Amino acid sequence: MKLKLIAILCSGIFLMTGCGGGSDSQSSADQGTPGGNNQNNESSEAQVLAKVETSSGIALRETLMEGIVDTLVYGMDEIGESIPCKTGSWKQTGTVITLDKCTGIFESEASAVANGSIDVSAGYNFQDLNLAFPDGTTQIIKGKLLSTDSEILTQFKSDQIDILVKEPNGKGGFQSVSYVLSDYQLDWTPQGAADIKNQVKGKVKSTGREGGDINIAFDNSATPYLFKTDAEGEVVGYPYSGVLNIQDLTDSTSTISISYLDAQNAIFKAIVKNKLLFDKTATWESLLEL
Repeated sequence: MKLKLIAILCSGIFLMTGCGGGSDSQSSADQGTPGGNNQNNESSEAQVLAKVETSSGIALRETLMEGIVDTLVYGMDEIGESIPCKTGSWKQTGTVITLDKCTGIFESEASAVANGSIDVSAGYNFQDLNLAFPDGTTQIIKGKLLSTDSEILTQFKSDQIDILVKEPNGKGGFQSVSYVLSDYQLDWTPQGAADIKNQVKGKVKSTGREGGDINIAFDNSATPYLFKTDAEGEVVGYPYSGVLNIQDLTDSTSTISISYLDAQNAIFKAIVKNKLLFDKTATWESLLEL
């Protein structure tokens, strides 16, 4: 169930780009036509829906360790185990790790080429980690991530991680989109021999997206997700309890919730400007792919 940031996050951006592009051309064509207002309303509703879905996917992935934090932790685990690059190299001098055209460590399934440096003197300080992908997409990642791992708690914390993404815009060129993950804390706490509790809080802000900016906070501290674990302590399947709440920080009347329903499904609910947008059942897998 390991989902890569570049494959998922960019698919959400392309969805928003498509809606945004349709809105611009439709608005011009509708001027002076009897059905113009209805078509504009439909386009606006589609943009709102796409923005809600994209926000939900980003928040859920960072909650379930399927997003940027997972990408960084996985890569650092590989380095910690002295896994060599498939091509290129990495080396450590003192507390600084330097990557030179390294493949197979960060986003290996997406064939990313990694360059840059990471200071590991106190946590992981990504000073200028640059990931380049075959389609021309790039990610420049800066920020500090703290990691704690013990028998009673696995925790990841960051005051701020900045990700500058250059990606195809669907028009033959590229666009730059900025993402900021801030005030982030994810705790995995064992609950006996066969259960584990997932508690998260954080914020995501994105600018430069054709579908509109995103500015959200997400939190399940009061209603944590609970998971089953196997004999090795690994998480099994999806949550069996809990609710993730997502708040639009630009509009206090717009909220999203993703609640446990059963082993494969969640209740996905969105309220926009105090009006119910939808209240439906969705699979956990489909939500992670938004």
